[in-house]
Amino acid sequence: MERKCYGKINLSLDSLYKREDGYHEIDTIMTRISLFDKLKIKENNTNEIKIKTNSKVLSDENIESNLIYKAWSLLKDRVKSPGVDVYLEKNIPIAAGLAGGFN
Repeated sequence: MERKCYGKINLSLDSLYKREDGYHEIDTIMTRISLFDKLKIKENNTNEIKIKTNSKVLSDENIESNLIYKAWSLLKDRVKSPGVDVYLEKNIPIAAGLAGGFN
């Protein structure tokens, strides 16, 4: 499976209040932009996830904070064959406010 993961920009962003979890509730209007990352996922015969990327940000030390790893951790027990090889081609800059998050 291969998917394009488009970036976004906020046209309007209002911070409403701080929640008990420390994050802020927001009211926003956003739109997709033409810049995207590519996510390629292929089943493997293990019960593990293997993530590769063209970005230097991914390392084995911080894998559990990675958004791809977190999504897999939530879904792995709900599917028949939870092992996957993932390749992420990063094109959206990280921490640029364009939804190019990685960790």
